Order: sequence, then structure tokens, then C-alpha cells
Amino acid sequence: MDATGKQVRVNSYQRAVEIDGATITQNVRDYVQTRSGRGRSPTGNPAHVDAYFDRAYEPMRALADRLGTRVEFVLGLSSYESGWLDTHNTGLNNPFGLTRAGGKNLRFDSIDAAVRYWERLYGDQVRGAATAEEFADRLLGRRNGQQVAGWRVYNTVNPDWRARMLANIRSVERRLPPWTQSR
Repeated sequence: MDATGKQVRVNSYQRAVEIDGATITQNVRDYVQTRSGRGRSPTGNPAHVDAYFDRAYEPMRALADRLGTRVEFVLGLSSYESGWLDTHNTGLNNPFGLTRAGGKNLRFDSIDAAVRYWERLYGDQVRGAATAEEFADRLLGRRNGQQVAGWRVYNTVNPDWRARMLANIRSVERRLPPWTQSR
């Protein structure tokens, strides 16, 4: 806790979250929470979720519009991969938690620059994805259950990646409407 007693910084922790009946373990890094003394925000979301939407919604909405897919899918991927734009990824302007082939995280000049980079890599794959499952499968290089030659595979390390990312999309689908209504 800082000297004012208003900010708590945690280097890392794990939390179990129940999403649509499944318990998911999430790893959170570089988490900072500003305490207002009032608990949750007026939206009912945790403060870090509203802060994420405040920063990421517009660039992700524009990306989803260009790709003909739902903003919830893009926000779900981004929030999962960046830890809801944790301090580390915020400092890097890296809303997708992108790395150098699994190594060091990439740094971008702006969120918009990161979105443009991600769109060049994965935009054609997810273009027109109508369901969260289809969006996830396309990111794994599959269409209609078949690997597509030339498509990138978003995550080759975590065998639970698809389920966890889909759970994050479901979380965004619940949390985005109250945030949108509060704006």
C-alpha cells in the first residue's frame, strides 16, 4: 500500500474465477488497484475492468468493425492476454500481450499501433467470425475443424488457452453492458 493508503500494488497472484459454471485459474501480474473507499464502481465491475474498458474499448470496437466480428471477442482476447491491461502491458501499450515468439513482450508507441500490428498478423484469420468459438478456432489456425495452411497459431504453449480465452469473452459479455450504459 502506498503512503496515502489509496493504492495497493501486488506483483503477482492467482485467482480462481467461476465463469459459466467452469472454474478457471487466472494469473495476474503487476496489479495496481486504487481504493476509493466505496468498493465497486457504479457499474458493479471491479475498478480494473472499468479502467480496461475506458482505455481499450474504442480501439477494439474500431478493429472489430473493420473485421466484421463482435467487439466482445476482441476485448475478451485482449483482456485475457494482457491481464486486463495490467501495469506491465499498459506501460508497453500492448493490449494483446504480444511477445517475440514467446520471449520478451513487445512494446508499441500506442494502443492504436499495437492494434494495427495485431490486425496485420491475425485480421484476415478472424474476419467475419460469428461466434466466440469460431473466433478462438481461427486464432488457433483452424477453420471448420481443419488446420489452414499459412494461418498463424496464436498460442502453442498453453493447452487450456482456448477454454480460458472463451471464458474471458463470456466475462466481457457480462461486464461490458453495465460499463457501456454508464457512459
